[in-house]
Amino acid sequence: MAHIFGMLLSGALGISILGLWISAASVYIDPRIFKWIGVVGLAFPIFLFGTLFLWIIGLLFVPRKTWLLGLIGLGVCAQHIYTYCPIHPFIDNETTTATANQIKVVSYNTFFFGRGMEQQDELVRYLIDQHADIICFQEGEANPDNLKKIESRFAPTPTHYISYEGTQEEVVGIISAYPILEQKLIIAYPGNAIYGYRLQHPRGELIVVNCHFRSNLLSGPTLEGYTDMMHGKSKENKRSQWNNTKTLFSKIAHSATERSEMVDAVEDYLAQHKDKPVILCGDFNDTPISYTRHRVASLGLTDAFRKAGQGLVSPSDVMPSECASTTSFVPKISSPFKLKLTKKLLIQTTNPFLPLLCGRMRKNRQTKKDSYTAHEHRKIAHCCRSQGYQSPLRH
Repeated sequence: MAHIFGMLLSGALGISILGLWISAASVYIDPRIFKWIGVVGLAFPIFLFGTLFLWIIGLLFVPRKTWLLGLIGLGVCAQHIYTYCPIHPFIDNETTTATANQIKVVSYNTFFFGRGMEQQDELVRYLIDQHADIICFQEGEANPDNLKKIESRFAPTPTHYISYEGTQEEVVGIISAYPILEQKLIIAYPGNAIYGYRLQHPRGELIVVNCHFRSNLLSGPTLEGYTDMMHGKSKENKRSQWNNTKTLFSKIAHSATERSEMVDAVEDYLAQHKDKPVILCGDFNDTPISYTRHRVASLGLTDAFRKAGQGLVSPSDVMPSECASTTSFVPKISSPFKLKLTKKLLIQTTNPFLPLLCGRMRKNRQTKKDSYTAHEHRKIAHCCRSQGYQSPLRH
């Protein structure tokens, strides 16, 4: 009996490891070549936790059959695991204000600057209180009157240079302590856009790329149907459930291909500014195990999450209590991450579990309200942001 149990456990562990390897390898495959690869990468945390669980069970009951298999399985994916959830326990996580030779950057998907959650004043005050030198925002405010109010709030602060562009569907912008020399649209889709900015820092020109990569475009009915199915509450027949699932994953796969095209445009833009320091930040609408993040990081950028990450945390742990969603976990980055600006920097905000559980490189990221629609929950879940990046400006 013990022999059979050991064989079954070893087989299950092997299957889980194979899934882990495949999902990890998905970052190297362009979704435009095989669009479903964008869905495969989302399974990485499932296979990771499954492998860890089965390996621990194996070590407890049949160690001779499983210890080496689990060690090899996790070892092969060690770098991907570190990319997904890096932890630096010896990095001070208390510093929140930049020193004389540093800058502090906040990247924040503001959900219309909190207007959708009736928290606009609180959110603006929160951003001002961060004392950041650069604030990049996605899904900004589109109402002209509200925009004037927001600008007037920042006018007496050091970050009084403001530039934004967009439509009712999307507003992307920057609030800076440094003069904005140029704003350029790099690429846009309805509801998503990427902009590049040239800032005049006292020690030289600085390039900032503010990204809002393509959303998965999951509608309310699709999310509600998938959520009910995952919780066993669906009243639909099996065929309808299957069609709803296909629609969900088809949208995710299609959006992954469009994010690939956006990465191409970012690469072309950065190629024009090879000689300048670069900060690239924003809402990636993807996970750390994705072609999007891998391609962007491969453009010569240093991933802040890998350098100063403190694992994945619940948004309510790092956000004001009225600005969060309970369906996602987000990267947390410690404040005093330092990087010479002769290098390039990637700051990404992600929702690692959003596509799987709803049925974004720097530090932080919900509402105690039960009446939001599925669409609102998706938008709130995208209200991820990071804060606290600090970098020395030594050339």
